[in-house]
Amino acid sequence: MNSSTFKIEKTSVNTEQQSILWNGSKIPIHAQITFSGYSHRFRVYFVDKEYANIPSTFMSHQKLVIKFEHHGEIHKYSQFTRSTSPVYAFYDTLCPELNCITARERRLAF
Repeated sequence: MNSSTFKIEKTSVNTEQQSILWNGSKIPIHAQITFSGYSHRFRVYFVDKEYANIPSTFMSHQKLVIKFEHHGEIHKYSQFTRSTSPVYAFYDTLCPELNCITARERRLAF
């Protein structure tokens, strides 16, 4: 299966500034939001503009989607933490630019 959608059951927001090691580079993180459900996780790292173009990745062994976004986009994703509508995560291993969080069957965040 190359793609899947799962319903978000839990959301975790971390606004602590930190850094991660990604492909041998240390990347400063301004905040992160992790969406969980169906034994999968979708984590969005909010980074400086120079790192926002890192392609989204699905780590199948961890059932984890990683997406990098410019830290100015955090408001788009934080709306999902307060949503009263069902929220879903979509990932596609062949076309990772489609990886996103959606609500009400409408794609709201890229």
